[in-house]
Amino acid sequence: MNAIQIKNLINQIGELNTNFNKQSAKYLLNNEDVIDINLDKFEEIKTEYQQKLIVQLKQKSDIKLLQEFLKDVIKNIDYLENNYHGFRKILSDSSLLDKEYIIILKKTCKIIDAKIIVLEKIKLDLAEKIKYHDYKLDNDFGGEEFQSNKDKPFEDDELELSGVPKLNLSNRFKLLKTLKIVDALEELKIDKKQKTILLALTMGINIDNARHLLSNTYPDPPKSKERELEHFFIKYKINI
Repeated sequence: MNAIQIKNLINQIGELNTNFNKQSAKYLLNNEDVIDINLDKFEEIKTEYQQKLIVQLKQKSDIKLLQEFLKDVIKNIDYLENNYHGFRKILSDSSLLDKEYIIILKKTCKIIDAKIIVLEKIKLDLAEKIKYHDYKLDNDFGGEEFQSNKDKPFEDDELELSGVPKLNLSNRFKLLKTLKIVDALEELKIDKKQKTILLALTMGINIDNARHLLSNTYPDPPKSKERELEHFFIKYKINI
């Protein structure tokens, strides 16, 4: 059902049914007065689409479904572009048109352009998701499996290696900040997503935890572990 709703939202953005209502003497686009259509509405539909797509991805969707969504998006973009060029062709000889109809055509072109822009954004996002579909850190980085379910509790694993004291995730990150490693990461001229992946690689943790650590939204450690790093420095006589 969710997949059908996603398809419907994509097609809703691409929908372009134009007609003239003789009774109201208005030009309609998808049963709305062309002049009254707010161009921001297509971004709002995109937001709804994104929310439903997140739910779909949490259900471990097959990559073929994402490819199907992408195919629908491309089909709608092609359809809109063909209509856009058709309307622009009519406008190119506006000497034969009355002023009211010219206004209608220009607004229609703006609407189509706004629709295409939104669909292009969806197209790029889907292409990226298809490219990295089922990508797991445990295969390449020796870390934990990628998790996108924000409802799950944060993992706060402790590091326990032979001869190495235990440190929970919060304090391991604090240690990296103390050593200026996080500063070095932040100074890299790469985007936030790439920094998150590098932190996940460095700490052997999942993407969600790395993202929350970098954005300072990771939960505070329990009271019993707040001074764990300080005790670690004192115990091993490390003065940084």
